Amino acid sequence: MNTPKKNPFFLILICMLLLLLSQTLTAFGFVFWEAGDLFQQEMTFEQVDARMLEIMYAHQTQILLISYVFVLLVLWIMARRRQQTLWQFSSLDKPARLSLYVLTFWAGLAAAFWATIAVNLIPWPTEMLESYQMESGALTTAKPVLDFLAVVLAGPIVEEILFRGFLLKRLARKFGFTTAAVLQAV
Repeated sequence: MNTPKKNPFFLILICMLLLLLSQTLTAFGFVFWEAGDLFQQEMTFEQVDARMLEIMYAHQTQILLISYVFVLLVLWIMARRRQQTLWQFSSLDKPARLSLYVLTFWAGLAAAFWATIAVNLIPWPTEMLESYQMESGALTTAKPVLDFLAVVLAGPIVEEILFRGFLLKRLARKFGFTTAAVLQAV
């Protein structure tokens, strides 16, 4: 029988909860920082909800960056407990081949191309399309330097350390590399 520490699905759940918890705590931190007296005002639930969403929307890039730092801090503490560096702990201390970087670059461009085609050609429900446009518009109207840090640098680094390094390594020990790659990608 798998104990929680050995169960691979428990590891996936822990990784997802770490990301979710870090973003939720950071988002509520921004809400209470900007509108600490929000719940003491005479407002309806809908008004409070709308104000909270407005604050989170205005600070979504900062929320991402702070939550990434939180995730990296947790992983660094876990690595230190095992007397390893973060790179050793996440198995990213081995260099990758240049061809892998080139393949990844072109795969990313292809994914962005096909996603754009799908958004523009498929007749999505109006609410979904408006939500997508609002979210993608936030990244182009916010602070460009922070957007670049969050989307181009910090996001991929945290994703690589958490999923390809930490999670994939542990899943591959139990299931083999191919099954582990599919599990961590889902």
